[in-house]
Amino acid sequence: PKTLQPILAAGFFFQDAGSNVQSLTNQQIQLPLFMRPLLLILLTFLGITAAYGGWLLMKDPTGSIIQLPSQWIAQTLFKNYFIPGIILFLVLGLGSFVSAVVAFRAKSAAAYLPAIAQGLAVLVWLAVQLLVIRQTFFLQGVYAVLGLLMLWLAWRLYTRAKHF
Repeated sequence: PKTLQPILAAGFFFQDAGSNVQSLTNQQIQLPLFMRPLLLILLTFLGITAAYGGWLLMKDPTGSIIQLPSQWIAQTLFKNYFIPGIILFLVLGLGSFVSAVVAFRAKSAAAYLPAIAQGLAVLVWLAVQLLVIRQTFFLQGVYAVLGLLMLWLAWRLYTRAKHF
């Protein structure tokens, strides 16, 4: 009957649109080829700079070797920069190297979880640093961008690997 034609037409339209959506989700969505290598480069860069910075702070806990004012650490629970140096060396330095190796050997989505954790760790490190020493300097902005970019890249690679 004529009264059912618009309803049948609408049902056909939505059924057809649904099958198009289904076929689109079944196709592999390609991420740009630079994403994984860029993540590996950023993790390696963070590993090198954090391990070196942490080592320097452990070597000279006064912070003078990298021109950190002693009054910044005096406002904290720490007597000097030695413990922050250990944390920087182990968590952000060695942690980034481990994350890079795991992501390089990625065979599943879970391989990108350490890289996500490293991106978050950089941001937490910076947030704590800002709250504790209440000082800002240029490198904090650079590492904030680095952490956000690592987090975004690792998340995209993780979700892509998880769904396909």
